[in-house]
Amino acid sequence: WTEVKTTSDPRKHSWPKSRGSYCHFVLYKENKDTMDAINVLSKFLRVKPNIFSYMGTKDKRAITVQAIAVLKITAQRLSHLNKCLMNFKLGNFTYQKHPLKLGELQGNNFTVILRNITGTDEQVEQAMTSLRDIGFINYYGMQRFGTTAVPTYQVGRAILQSNWEEMIDLILKPRPGAEKGYLVQCREEWANTRDPEAALRKLPVKRCVEGQLLRGLSRYGLKNIVTAFGIIPRNNRLMYIHSYQSYVWNNMVSRRIEEYGLKVVPGDLVLKG
Repeated sequence: WTEVKTTSDPRKHSWPKSRGSYCHFVLYKENKDTMDAINVLSKFLRVKPNIFSYMGTKDKRAITVQAIAVLKITAQRLSHLNKCLMNFKLGNFTYQKHPLKLGELQGNNFTVILRNITGTDEQVEQAMTSLRDIGFINYYGMQRFGTTAVPTYQVGRAILQSNWEEMIDLILKPRPGAEKGYLVQCREEWANTRDPEAALRKLPVKRCVEGQLLRGLSRYGLKNIVTAFGIIPRNNRLMYIHSYQSYVWNNMVSRRIEEYGLKVVPGDLVLKG
């Protein structure tokens, strides 16, 4: 009678001590925002989405390239995804000791294409001259606030004020606008019963924020909303807070320009030259 020890998960075989725990890579994607892209990668690798980290979300309606880090997944396994994923490419693999954090970004580089412009040549010329000489107000764009009926900044504000009931309501309540049928049913079920398990049964795809929150609520109960909310990956939770920060910034910058126009006033930070 000898006991044979087998590791339960063959993926957890020895990771060399000398190698950094995080594989950093560059992700090229089309027609998916960053969180959706991470969900697709995690599904194919059969891992939880929260082992991925990144410095910011990139828009769905663009061709984008960004840095991603993932905990203890080899470059070989990641590069294998290039064979089976449409509209994604992964490359530039390196092993590092640290993950990536939201907001660590040094900068972005954009190529913007303007199509179907209406207006006279004179108007276009004037707009381009203004852009060159004065620049533009650097507002946060729509992707920061979500494109659904409930702006993410409202969820962020509820979190910052510890209005947990309101936060749940904003994320789960029925909303106008086009949504997948099963999400509409899930929201209706929640509105009628406040029963997380019943609402979950309406969801074939459980990886969305709604699914994760409902799973947390069914596990920890409505008395432990904060713990339930913790099931959502940290980056996704931070998105709500960042969205509110962006909302405050957009409002403040509008007010500042209303009051002082474009002239420099004491307290402004100015890049010389």
